[in-house]
Amino acid sequence: MAIYYFKMQIISRGGGRTGHRSSRSVIAAAAYRSGEKLIDEQTGEVKFYGRKVQPETMILAPENAPKWVYNRQRLWNEVEKSERRINSRLAREVLVALPKELNAEQQKELVESYVKEQFVALGMIADVAIHRDDENNPHAHILLTTREITPDGFGEKNRDWNKKEALTKWREEWANYANRALEKANIQERISHLSNEARGLEYLPQVHMGHKAHALEKKGIRTRVGDINRLVKEHNKVVTQIEEYKRLKAEREAKQKEWAHFSPMEKAAVKAAAKLLKTRVDLPIIEARLQSIERWEKKLDKEIRLLMEMDQKLDEASKLLGVIERLQSRLDTSSSWKLLFSAKEREQQKMDRESLKARLQELHSLGFTDRNDFEEKRQLHEQEKEKRVSSIAAQRLKIQEQRDILEKARTAFKNAVVREVAKLYPDWKEAKYLPYETAVMIKQMNERAGRIIQPEQIQAKLEKRYQQIHANKERIDQLKVDSNVNSTELQQLTKVNRDLKAGLDTLESLIAGFEEAKRRQLEEEEYEEELKLKRKKKTRER
Repeated sequence: MAIYYFKMQIISRGGGRTGHRSSRSVIAAAAYRSGEKLIDEQTGEVKFYGRKVQPETMILAPENAPKWVYNRQRLWNEVEKSERRINSRLAREVLVALPKELNAEQQKELVESYVKEQFVALGMIADVAIHRDDENNPHAHILLTTREITPDGFGEKNRDWNKKEALTKWREEWANYANRALEKANIQERISHLSNEARGLEYLPQVHMGHKAHALEKKGIRTRVGDINRLVKEHNKVVTQIEEYKRLKAEREAKQKEWAHFSPMEKAAVKAAAKLLKTRVDLPIIEARLQSIERWEKKLDKEIRLLMEMDQKLDEASKLLGVIERLQSRLDTSSSWKLLFSAKEREQQKMDRESLKARLQELHSLGFTDRNDFEEKRQLHEQEKEKRVSSIAAQRLKIQEQRDILEKARTAFKNAVVREVAKLYPDWKEAKYLPYETAVMIKQMNERAGRIIQPEQIQAKLEKRYQQIHANKERIDQLKVDSNVNSTELQQLTKVNRDLKAGLDTLESLIAGFEEAKRRQLEEEEYEEELKLKRKKKTRER
């Protein structure tokens, strides 16, 4: 279930984040969130926090920003340099929960559009890190500069960014952006920016404790203000537990609904695909990955062809070199006396020289100059071929493993859609045998109509359309032979018939799907009957 979570905090020098006693600098914060090794140039310290799952990061800045802002190391060191006070505010951080119903690409698109339009458009630089360490808790850290950026560097601080109205707007807009992304992805879930108070669960603020009461509490002496704050903490703890219970309950219900049409084996297949791709998966993601695998396989096929072509070229060159060396040997050993007195010998030598020249040109066209060049290139090819063949074999194995996992997940998603549609038609026995494509068309047709359309209605609609087209065609033929033809009516009827025919493909595909479902049902019934007969026969034999 999509949840709303939006938290904003300030990272200050010497105090870390507001409300936290920490000495972490903004460079440490950027290193932690990005998973990148950064150096604090003022202290020489290396900040690095390794992660099992590397965050997806991006730096977004206004068009007029200097190029160096896209270098994370320099960006946050420049921020540190631009602030002089011991308690300067270095950055503003926004932490948002990403709808896990969206895939990784959709989540990135959501964050990028929100950050660009809500923060970067105001003059801020945003350092974004999307964390997916826990697939059930994808979230984004957005580190924002507190000063407007100019072509020359950081300018003045914009105090409007500190106003409560700005925070309220950003909170509300996050819900709006997330809901639009969910709608675009055809996901029904929605989130709300409304506070717990607005929903009837009020978190109570603690009472400010003066320095005297604070000193007494520190010594272990209870005060009235301290007692009130302890009660407030207990109350807020209960409120948090209630909210957590509601959230977990909603997530559980959403998960049950999501998996309602999957068998246990199909659930396992989808989870295996999600583990492989390291993201939440759906049918479009599976299809896209399978297409990517197909392109990968074609690339390997091309590599194999190139290796085979080189083998063939080497074979041809080896044969040519044999001919060249025999010709050269004959020319080198020919007798000068014979050449002087024998016209036949001179003619043979001329032919050998021409043949040698032609063979050398042929050798050059294959990419070789002589025997040494050939042997050197053949040796390099054999070494490279051994490596490439081994690598290609390993890649093909990986392709087959991934394809098996993804194809099982694809089948699971398709079966779930068929079951979802079949559930709408309890009296239609053939519904569970529908082809996936037919089930999708029925689902889309029902959604457009806002009601469940029965198969008999689809059949009737198709027959009615056939009749309309036939009647219109007869009228069109009459008008064409009529000497006093009404051209306006002819044009209108022609257009109507064209529109009617345009919708025939869908209706005919649906009817074909119904017939295929009926065929599958009969096939299964025959198979079941055959099994029964075999079991009876075995029983009699015993």
